[in-house]
Amino acid sequence: VCRRPGKSLCYVNDGRGYFTPVDSPITLTDSTSATMAAPIDIDADGDLDLFVMRSGKSRRQGHMNPGENDNVFRNDGNGVWVDVTATAGIVDKGYGLGLGIGDVNDDGFADVFVANDFEERDRLWINNGNGSFRNDAMRALRNMSWSSMGSDIADLNSDGRLDILSMDMLPKDHFRRMTQIGGMSIYGPFFDSAQRVHNAIHINRGNGLFTNVCYLSGLAATDWTWSVLTADYDLDGFADVFISNGVKRDIGDQDFVYNYYATTTTKKDEYQKMPITNLRNALFLGTGSLIFRDVSDGSGIGDSVITNGAAYADLDNDGDLDVVLSNTDHVAGLYRNMTVENHGRRSLKVILQGPPSDRLGHGAHIRVVAGDRTYAISANPVHGYLSSSHGPILVGLDDRLKVDTIEVTWSDRSRTVLTNVNIASAVVAQHSNAKEPRAPFRPLPAFTDVSSRLPARHRENFYDDLKRERLLPYRYSQEGPDIGVGDVNGDGLYDVVMPGAKFQYTELYLQQGDGSFVRAKESGLTEFEETEDVSATLFDADADGDLDVYIVTGSAEFEPDDEELRDRLYRNNGSGVFTLDTAALPPTRRAGSRVAVVDINNDGFRDLVVGGRIRPGRFPEHEPTVILRNTGKKFIDVTSEVAPGMSDIGMTRDVVALDVDGDGDADVMTVGEWSAPRLWINEKGKLVDRSTLWGLDSLTGWWRSATAGDVDGDGDVDVVLGNIGLNCRILGTPEEPLQMHVADFDGNGSLDQIVSYVPDGVRRPTRSRMNLIQHIPTLVRSFNTYADLARASLRDVLPNTDGNVRVYSAGRFDHILLRNQGGRFTPETLPELAQVFPVNDAIIADVNADGLTDIVLVGNERGMDADVISYDNGLGEILLGTTAGQWQPWDIASSGFIVPGTARSVDVLPAADGGSYIIVGVNDGPVRLFQLPSMLTPTSDDTVKGQRGSQNPPRKRR
Repeated sequence: VCRRPGKSLCYVNDGRGYFTPVDSPITLTDSTSATMAAPIDIDADGDLDLFVMRSGKSRRQGHMNPGENDNVFRNDGNGVWVDVTATAGIVDKGYGLGLGIGDVNDDGFADVFVANDFEERDRLWINNGNGSFRNDAMRALRNMSWSSMGSDIADLNSDGRLDILSMDMLPKDHFRRMTQIGGMSIYGPFFDSAQRVHNAIHINRGNGLFTNVCYLSGLAATDWTWSVLTADYDLDGFADVFISNGVKRDIGDQDFVYNYYATTTTKKDEYQKMPITNLRNALFLGTGSLIFRDVSDGSGIGDSVITNGAAYADLDNDGDLDVVLSNTDHVAGLYRNMTVENHGRRSLKVILQGPPSDRLGHGAHIRVVAGDRTYAISANPVHGYLSSSHGPILVGLDDRLKVDTIEVTWSDRSRTVLTNVNIASAVVAQHSNAKEPRAPFRPLPAFTDVSSRLPARHRENFYDDLKRERLLPYRYSQEGPDIGVGDVNGDGLYDVVMPGAKFQYTELYLQQGDGSFVRAKESGLTEFEETEDVSATLFDADADGDLDVYIVTGSAEFEPDDEELRDRLYRNNGSGVFTLDTAALPPTRRAGSRVAVVDINNDGFRDLVVGGRIRPGRFPEHEPTVILRNTGKKFIDVTSEVAPGMSDIGMTRDVVALDVDGDGDADVMTVGEWSAPRLWINEKGKLVDRSTLWGLDSLTGWWRSATAGDVDGDGDVDVVLGNIGLNCRILGTPEEPLQMHVADFDGNGSLDQIVSYVPDGVRRPTRSRMNLIQHIPTLVRSFNTYADLARASLRDVLPNTDGNVRVYSAGRFDHILLRNQGGRFTPETLPELAQVFPVNDAIIADVNADGLTDIVLVGNERGMDADVISYDNGLGEILLGTTAGQWQPWDIASSGFIVPGTARSVDVLPAADGGSYIIVGVNDGPVRLFQLPSMLTPTSDDTVKGQRGSQNPPRKRR
């Protein structure tokens, strides 16, 4: 029994219903900080050891304090327990409030998740199989909750893998969110870029990696949440989530916090004035996808009380799970589940008969296969917050009458397998019938990670855009590298140009005969390190048969019109040595993005469309997107002549050339943030904006990439558009879009941005009072408290600027496929797993050689503002085409294509030793290189007649 304060207690069951307190190493070495304990077989010897989680008060560094450290006690039999904490590797201090046990990497050994409160990161202790553990949280999870409380380990999406849930305190409604969250300053003493205030819903992707889908799932914001219990409450075959809420003294109320520290009265007196907050408990039903449905209002369980602990059991033995709640200052809650009575659904009851050392099978891992669904279950009784749930295991099967397979892996790794199970009665799995352990199944991946063949690494310098402009959504100084690919020295092998960040040269890597790459020592490209080169484009600028290089400079870290913002053209001497042509480009200086190479006037010379990004220090003002006509000797700006409206289209993120109308000449699409995609149709050498005609006007969003190709094999060009994704804290809709009002509201000469949304039928600001006042100090006069701003509408907040306000809108945040219907595009949302991260680039190609076109997506975004989610949940995603015209995410364990980090570009090139490479440019990280045995032929936008020379690589964009 864990107690706080007070030492833990140990009671021995005499087998007749009586318990006797005893002293043991578990209690003798105990302090006053134990919060939860869980049985776990750490060494797979068949008996149950014990993991004790603690929540210490001390924050001193550099020493091991039993009151801070969790503990592991090994069971040596006959009542002998040995403290093996140090040898087990559990040596990190923490403030543990949630404990979960389960085999999350499917290797047959039980792992441990510890949810830590305050600034301490959560821990994911992976069992090494020898009685020791390693903390793999940062590699496996990459981000987590800030003040983690209750947690659970369960299979949320019926894929046969255990997922991880940890709870935090982010309110759901606008008023409480604005009064509870003071604003997480990136300059605070405890700020950690890996932690954010929201529940974390870590979906297990295989290979020991997880993806946090908290906002996409609808489970991110459930207020002051203590316990979380995952089970199939309605027996429809999908996991559901129960959440307990409430707080006795609402210490998150920011107005109270301010007054508490400002008052001259005693702290005890002030504490008694702290608000008491009864909050509704919540029930979310699974839908068969990653998205959950809030049914709290009609569930009968959504009472507004202060509930801490929670447990479930089939108390009336009718086949569904009932719930018991521990309420503060209120009677305990007992809720009977009426699913069987009201809906007649069935469940499978699994009773475990384990070995003598684990009779209830608490160390077991269960896998149930029923048709197209696979359920993974950890039999460990510890779930939620300070609670334990015992009893038979119930598996909801909706209207299924049979289960194909039940496989129980016991704590000693032996297995009991039952097949063709009729669910009319309970099924008993016995350890006495167990077979030998099986080796974990590991599919042979289709892609081979050969990144070691290319020793290129992008090194981003740190520049804090958010200090210069406090209301930016993320840093605009980290936008490279968009890698260039092509055969620069005429040896038939494709080479790589990697643009370098500030203080890093742009580098050329030459492919060798064995498929490896060597950095060229005399490339001629390493002249500039004060610039931030974001994109490299290889094309034949002078029609001499070799590939030249166009370098786009960018970043918000410079001043407008700085010399470092001048793009560069390097001419190739035919052998891969480049010379800067200082007279080739107009003498303009601007922050750019990407380039489309396109012969607009069909004169045989490649012209350029160069995207313009934000004007440094003046977000969201933008640099012009320009058209540079190639005369054969130099490039001249003909934007005003060829496409007069293009220079003022906004913050262009990507530019793509495509023949969308099939007339043989090159059209252009541009995309960017806070705008709709623009389609420029080539009409006799002029690019005419036909976006309205093609149905694009209503698609305002935060667009980040455009990739063109024939995805459905009907002979025309479709487009994949990358956006910010749906795993966002605040989203708009086409009917109620996000809006951004921009002006110099406080008259200090800098631009202010107020973003708003419609949470409750009224348009309101999205930012916290602290963040808004830091940038617009004059607002403090009108909104003296957090509650004042929380009640305010946008109209209340906007200062009087005499109508000099620019308004931007965004109503789409999903990644979409634009299907070409012959003169008009039809948008289709890509699958859910693709929506969990921002997509910065894509490839359209048949990557698994089945004759169907697939889509490869890469992305993420580092440097986000502290108030929002960490946008680093992506691992790269491959969507396989199906004969039904749908898209099926390719499991990363099978594909082997895994790209964490902020991937800016992806491309294809032939490998010298056979097959194809997919190359990924990662911001502030190593270039990633994956090999496929087959030769990829992208369904590329470069199929525009006359747009690709014989020496150009099979590009996906240019």
